[in-house]
Amino acid sequence: MKRKPFVCLLVFLFLSSLLFADEVIRYVDPDSAEGGDGTTWTLAYDSLQDWDTAEATDLQTAEDWHHVYCRSSSGTADTTNVLIGTDWNTGSDNYILIEAASTDRASASGWDTDKYRIIIAIDGEEALYVQALYAYVDGLQIESLGDGTPGECIYFSAASGEGRVSNCYLRNSGVGVYHSQSTGSFDLKVWNTIVDTMATDGIYHRTLTGSCYIYNCTVYGCTADGVQTGSADSMYVYNSAVFNNTNDFTGEIVTIDYCASVDNDGTNNVAESGGGASWTDDFEGAATGDFRLKSGSNLVGAGAVEPTGYLSVYDIEGTDRGVAWDVGAFEYVGGGGGSIVPIIVNEMRRRLWFVPMIWFVLSIWGYAVVRMINKL
Repeated sequence: MKRKPFVCLLVFLFLSSLLFADEVIRYVDPDSAEGGDGTTWTLAYDSLQDWDTAEATDLQTAEDWHHVYCRSSSGTADTTNVLIGTDWNTGSDNYILIEAASTDRASASGWDTDKYRIIIAIDGEEALYVQALYAYVDGLQIESLGDGTPGECIYFSAASGEGRVSNCYLRNSGVGVYHSQSTGSFDLKVWNTIVDTMATDGIYHRTLTGSCYIYNCTVYGCTADGVQTGSADSMYVYNSAVFNNTNDFTGEIVTIDYCASVDNDGTNNVAESGGGASWTDDFEGAATGDFRLKSGSNLVGAGAVEPTGYLSVYDIEGTDRGVAWDVGAFEYVGGGGGSIVPIIVNEMRRRLWFVPMIWFVLSIWGYAVVRMINKL
């Protein structure tokens, strides 16, 4: 009888372990002196491609998910293009998350050469080419300049699965975020991301049956289309500022709601506040890459609060959007948005949202196990 509590504890811990995939953490720093195995900042990989080459594995069999943090401790750019290939076996619970370190996250105020960034200068090459089924990119600065023929910043090519791009600053490339696949169903989700001055399109989702969801993005100055879909009834865009592109929206887009565009597209369109082609009365300096909103902008407080399927209540800077959401990637705090919350607090809230639910389930399981053992 005295052994029952011990047996209960073992069973309880075993059942608990079944609910969680293990997080594997690695680090990338182009300024790393060691160029090691990525297990600490001191031993960080020199490039994101070095991380991929060394770490690609079967995450589903290992029951892991892989988390790689990126920084540039002395401001050196990562200049090696990255292929996240099919040698990664991923799933919805066993995904890859590539994230800027808290000190190196992209900002709405502009491109920052002191922070981690991927810069590719090879004609037509993608800066980040993702073949893995489940891969998420958060907080990075990326450009693929080429030598006359710029490539894509982030190119997803999987036929199924899900790609996510959040809180990024993408500029001066061929396409900002691109997915192309003639078969299968791949979902693309993009939020709080700035896409600045592309040679062709800002965000282009091209698939037969997958869906694309865009929330609170800012897309500016694309030579072709700001936001484009290549398939019918698959794209939904909310709270986004898409302006000064040759065409702001192209394709059979299901929803364009509470967005700001030159062409007044969709429902509940938000008009620019004046200031001419660069929307100078709305942004601190769109023409120079500063997409922070001004206090008097029509975009302040004009977005839908918690639009359908939204993925974050914070903006690109880590600001709580509060009770009056703005249009675009940046939330003007004085306009009804919430306070700025330290990014580590944001991350804890975002990653641990499920803990109360998990403990509730575990409590039920634990109670059931105790009842079962008491009957022995």
